[in-house]
Amino acid sequence: MTAAIIAYSLFGHTLRVAQELALQLGAPLSTIHAPDMKPGPLAMLRFGFAALTGQQTRVALLGPGAAGHDLTILAAPVWAGHVAVPMRSWLKQHPPLPGRIALVLTGGAAERPTGVFAEFARLSGALPCATLYVGQAMIAAGQDKAAVAALCDKLAVQSPLEA
Repeated sequence: MTAAIIAYSLFGHTLRVAQELALQLGAPLSTIHAPDMKPGPLAMLRFGFAALTGQQTRVALLGPGAAGHDLTILAAPVWAGHVAVPMRSWLKQHPPLPGRIALVLTGGAAERPTGVFAEFARLSGALPCATLYVGQAMIAAGQDKAAVAALCDKLAVQSPLEA
C-alpha cells in the first residue's frame, strides 16, 4: 500500500506537517496553489469570511496528485471553523480520490476541531481511515513530528521502495 499527500498551506504550518508526512512515509507531496489567496493586512478577515460563506477560489494542483496510490492524505488549515477555502475548492473540482483517505488539519486552537473533520470528510466524499489535528502550539513546541509518526504507524503505509 502506498500513499500520496495533497496539501494546501498559506503560512507554512500545514506544509511543514505535510512535508514531515512525506518524509516519514516516502510519499509524494502535491500542493494546491490558490493564486487569489495571498497574505496581506486584512487577509485573515477576508479568508475567514470566504470560509464562513462557502466561497470558492481558483486552484491548481502542483505535483503528481494521488493517481496510482492506495491512500490519499489531505492536509489543510482550519479557517474560521471550516476547511480552508482552497482545499474546499480543489475537492469540489477534483476527480474521485482513489482508495482510502486520511485527513490532517492544522490550526491555532488547542482543541481538536471535530466539526471541521466532519466537514472535511463530507467534502472529500469518503470516511477517513485516520485523522490528525496539529495545533500551532504543537508545532512551536516541536511536537508535530511525534504526532505525524503516530499517524504513520496507524496508517501502516508501505514506502514505494518497499512495494
